[in-house]
Amino acid sequence: MIDYREVNGRIDKFQILKRSTLFSLFEDNKLHIRQLPVLEYIIKNDGCSQNELAEFLCVSPASIAVSTKRMQKAGYLEKKEDENNLRKKNLYVTELGKETVAKCRKIFDSFDEKVYSGISDDDLNTFCNVIDRMTINITGESQNNIDPEELLRLKPRHHHCEKFNDCIDFYDKEDNDNDKDPGKTDVKRIENFL
Repeated sequence: MIDYREVNGRIDKFQILKRSTLFSLFEDNKLHIRQLPVLEYIIKNDGCSQNELAEFLCVSPASIAVSTKRMQKAGYLEKKEDENNLRKKNLYVTELGKETVAKCRKIFDSFDEKVYSGISDDDLNTFCNVIDRMTINITGESQNNIDPEELLRLKPRHHHCEKFNDCIDFYDKEDNDNDKDPGKTDVKRIENFL
């Protein structure tokens, strides 16, 4: 019988390699990999507030404030005062932001093509069925719902939620630079998270 730790090790290694590779692919972009979902949400919800964005991404409003300020400074988004509430700022992605999102999305799509190349549809279906069964074993649900909004709702239920938010906040700190080895950073984050 296979040792479950061996299976977990394979899953962990894949996740670490995925993050490291994507971070290195993003090095040429001024947009940080963690900012992509922020801009994508704003594109889909034009004029949303920072609080709406923070709630959707399950992060603190302070984290979103720092992140949106940096993206505004980089020219990726604009903040405009709400006509009905002058204290509220509505968010809009600029043309530069939209172009950058499209470019970064292509990086993700190319990476996915590389990861899944040489794997048959039958093997992928089997893999998905196994992952679904493992997820259902944890959740007790009748099926594995992978809707992006459902995935984000899982974050607050995690008993390490505060540490998880700290991990997200880590990437928005001003002292974070892209010269750090992303693999080492991910390993350190995982150690701190556990």
